Amino acid sequence: SFRLNTQDPADYPELPEFPGHAAVTVSGARLAELIRRTAFACAQEQGRYAINGVALTAEKGQLELAATDGRRLAVARTPIEGGSTIGRCIVPPRMLGELRRIAQEVEAVSLAVAEGRLIARAGWYMVAGSLIDGSYPAYAEMIPKRAKEVLGVKASLLASCLRQAAHLVSQE
Repeated sequence: SFRLNTQDPADYPELPEFPGHAAVTVSGARLAELIRRTAFACAQEQGRYAINGVALTAEKGQLELAATDGRRLAVARTPIEGGSTIGRCIVPPRMLGELRRIAQEVEAVSLAVAEGRLIARAGWYMVAGSLIDGSYPAYAEMIPKRAKEVLGVKASLLASCLRQAAHLVSQE
């Protein structure tokens, strides 16, 4: 026989009830891809706390994630299931990292906001994390609605060129 030292379960915070009536559902693979496409652009500065996270909005059948550090802007969207909406909230990058890890393993993820927390349920997993207080910049106004000229480029070719150019630019 052996003895296993553990902590008292009462020492852990209690998970909130998942508000299924107010949830939206998204494909796990699509959520992981949205997080990958946006989380890198989060600010990491002490003075600009609101943009240290990713803005998440779910409305009109679409989930949108957006992140900026004041110089870069990343926005990604995907269709969702469920008629519920989630008003703009700011999700910390560490929680998004956990969500991405879980989303890669499951078929679908349900998201809801309650009591100042984002709550995610996916298969056997349930994750809840506090949201960042503050107002996110009006990033949609920075994206042009129409363009005079349109340029078509293969995504793989553009990505390759950008990787090459990144070697010539400093991180600052």
